[in-house]
Amino acid sequence: MNSIVTQIDEFPTHILSYGASISESRHLQRVIIMIPGNPGCIHFYEEFMAHLNEQTGTPVFGLSHSGHDWKALTGTLRSRVMASEVFNLEQQVEHKCRFIQQFISPGTQTHLVGHSIGGYICTKVIDYFDHSDSGFRVEHAYLMMPTIERMAESPEGRSKVGIIRTFRWLVLLLHCMLSTLLPQRLLVEAISRRENSRGAYFKRGLASLTYTRCVSNVLYMASDELRLVDRLDHQLLCGILPRLTLYYTPGDGWAPEKYCTELQRRFPDARIVLGDHGFSHQFVDRHSKEVAQLVASWMKTTDC
Repeated sequence: MNSIVTQIDEFPTHILSYGASISESRHLQRVIIMIPGNPGCIHFYEEFMAHLNEQTGTPVFGLSHSGHDWKALTGTLRSRVMASEVFNLEQQVEHKCRFIQQFISPGTQTHLVGHSIGGYICTKVIDYFDHSDSGFRVEHAYLMMPTIERMAESPEGRSKVGIIRTFRWLVLLLHCMLSTLLPQRLLVEAISRRENSRGAYFKRGLASLTYTRCVSNVLYMASDELRLVDRLDHQLLCGILPRLTLYYTPGDGWAPEKYCTELQRRFPDARIVLGDHGFSHQFVDRHSKEVAQLVASWMKTTDC
């Protein structure tokens, strides 16, 4: 694994890579780019990215969302902007487009993997480059448990929309108090138990949630998602659907089975999969290897 904090425009960004370093990224024939969900610290996806690289033999790069990773907020490259600004969903899309422009050559065969809201971001990234004169084109995108429509109407959205929109500042105040009183190690352990998580890599991701600035960005982005991700962008989806694989799982509270079956009826020729593998929406905690194997198997068929 290679880990680096570098500038994308004026924003320090934490990047993880497997199979190649970021200094080699513009000289590769084929790459996979991982776009996280929310919270968007790339450490959560370490195990998934490692297995995906192993299964495909393709270098895998992943980057945290702006403001979601403590290493970017506290490192030597931290900026005044990062210390004071919170980033909305549109800015996170722009951030991923700038990453590609800065580190990936136009001729590189590029696959995207997006988890949850990362799937929505993937669709916007594809659309951006399809309408730009950069010469860059996304080969295919794999949207895992994608939140691309009606987020506030989903079971999880309905249960959390009031808290996120109304009590966000109270949550941040309480978090600030706790983070001041308790050592980071104890906070990480408390969150780990709350999430019933396992794995050192997952705790490295949770470490970002002990920083109030990171939590502020997580909640602000979540509020923006619930406001903006509403009606399906039918025109956009139709234009890029041949280059998408969408994967849903039963019982998912953010990307419900109902949304999947509606899409399957509307687009019967598209690769829209309702899985029976028992994965949860937060698959990176317990099923990173299995999901990596699944995505790798799809990549073999899309390459044919």
